[in-house]
Amino acid sequence: MPYCYYKAYGLPVVRTRMFTYINPRRADLFATSFAMQVARVEAGQQDILTHGNLDSVRTMLDVRDAVRAYWIAASKGVTGEVYNIGGTKTVTVGEFLETLRGQARCPVKTVQDPNLMRPTDVTLQIPDCRKFQAATGWEPQIGFEDSVRHLLDHCRKTVSA
Repeated sequence: MPYCYYKAYGLPVVRTRMFTYINPRRADLFATSFAMQVARVEAGQQDILTHGNLDSVRTMLDVRDAVRAYWIAASKGVTGEVYNIGGTKTVTVGEFLETLRGQARCPVKTVQDPNLMRPTDVTLQIPDCRKFQAATGWEPQIGFEDSVRHLLDHCRKTVSA
């Protein structure tokens, strides 16, 4: 729709396609779900972390980098253009989970839950962000491990509240 408004009315629209990002305040994301479960296991509120497909590949981006990218897109992006925005750290969902488990304060047992398996799954999401980077100079600044730590610390605070 935004492109239609740009073409029809000349509105200064810049379109973006945001790929997988780590956001502590979005409970519907697999990363946040995993981190909340790790925090509950640490707090003794849960025994086992449940998960679905761990083989899907994602390129991860910290939400703080994502917000900065939106701001830069709005201020430096070319009107009418579309840009992919995503991270540079590519991992499987299972590797992400192992990073979380590595930062846990206690052992975290996991089990696949058949109810969390999707009938169809996008198994590979790796964006080409070169166009956005060339147009704006934007690059992610927050490292993967720091982003995971930020997520887990937020979930620990939420669980303890």
